[in-house]
Amino acid sequence: MIGVPHRFTESFWETRRQSARKTYSADNARVVTVLLGGSNGAYAYDDSTHATIKRAVESLVGGGWKVLISVSRRSSADTLSAVSVLRSPQVEIWDRVGPNPYLDYVAAADAFLIAKDSVTMPCEALSTGKPVYILDITRIPGDRLAKFEWYHSDLQNTLALTRPFEGALTPYDYQSPDEALRISKIIEQTHGPPLRQQSSNDRDKCNKC
Repeated sequence: MIGVPHRFTESFWETRRQSARKTYSADNARVVTVLLGGSNGAYAYDDSTHATIKRAVESLVGGGWKVLISVSRRSSADTLSAVSVLRSPQVEIWDRVGPNPYLDYVAAADAFLIAKDSVTMPCEALSTGKPVYILDITRIPGDRLAKFEWYHSDLQNTLALTRPFEGALTPYDYQSPDEALRISKIIEQTHGPPLRQQSSNDRDKCNKC
């Protein structure tokens, strides 16, 4: 499967988009949502990574983007401090204070910039149909890094779903994957429909087994 299955679809995001845009882009500015995680044995959120994030955000602001930055539960206090100094009228940051705006950050986005340490966040962002760019950060050599690099290579080179961030967020098209639906269809084809969809006779037979 591609990454991890989840519950999100393009239609889900569209139902939230108008309200989210009113909150985060009242002037209809282009919005990029930046999703950050934390050190995980494959990548490190060290000073170099923090500098990379800073340069990327400053570049996006300079390009006229409104930037929404969300950290995760894995983000360290050092990462929170590093991104907090980037806050400005063009940069909004959720720093784990107050309700988590993740769903609205995603719904409002016209594009995404996601650090390489996450598998889940790119998959969820891809369900929007918006461009998803991946930010390369400090690597920690080893088997865990090889697994993550294979995953990102698959998304970028084999499936053409994501692109590496090289300073610009150019629009591109792709077909949003829906792994939860695809996997459920495979299960149904292999094992039949879920029990709740079977006839009463079928259920009786199952109960007698």
